Amino acid sequence: MTRLPLLRFPALALVLLASAACEIDFVPRAEAREEWKKTYTVDAGATLEIENGNGTVTVRPGSGPDIEIVATRIAKAGTDEEAKKLLADTKIDERASASNVRVSSRVSRVNWGGTQYQVNYEVRAPAGVALTISATNGTVDVSGWTGRVEMSATNGTLEGRNLRGAVEASSTNGKIDISLDALHADGVSLETTNGRIVVEMPRDAKARLQARVTNGAIEVDGLSADASPSNTRRRYEATINGGGAPITIETTNGAISVRGR
Repeated sequence: MTRLPLLRFPALALVLLASAACEIDFVPRAEAREEWKKTYTVDAGATLEIENGNGTVTVRPGSGPDIEIVATRIAKAGTDEEAKKLLADTKIDERASASNVRVSSRVSRVNWGGTQYQVNYEVRAPAGVALTISATNGTVDVSGWTGRVEMSATNGTLEGRNLRGAVEASSTNGKIDISLDALHADGVSLETTNGRIVVEMPRDAKARLQARVTNGAIEVDGLSADASPSNTRRRYEATINGGGAPITIETTNGAISVRGR
């Protein structure tokens, strides 16, 4: 008769309990936060660059000619003292002139296990300012913009609403969602590795569409599209309303949807 190893399951339970205890020990219990505000006077046609690690970047049109940035730094750790130290080590660097403003966030020491940090940016600026925004982990959200928009993320969603300028967006892991009020002559370029891409545009926009996907589907709806006869499930090319500005869309794992409105 085969005898069961009775100690195996209690031993496994002890391992799981020890593992859970370790996890609990590393859950941040304390939080420290601080607000950082700056206003920059810029010329017409200025550019704004924001480089963020962890956290969101939200950009909206301002009511005046200046660029206003409010950044909320947040640090979490096991104790209040550790959280305050991490907050002090979460730096915001700036370089500004009348033609260009560049702001970036970083942590000046190793981010040990059991600690978390992020910087959330709220930006108000003239809608014609050219934007270049990047985030490692977090959402980039731009709305009501007439200037050029370039945005990228490693892990995070890229959102653009009511855009009228040229658009370039790239993400490794995350959805790209773009809504155009007008299609700029310089067009739109969107690319992600893992994520869905959605584009909404005016029904009367004139464009040359190229869409490619490795694993997923391509949908074009509500547009007067003259599709290429050589299109496949993974590749779609068409002239829209006779052709015009280029729209290039590519994803590896995810669906592509292009809709007219």
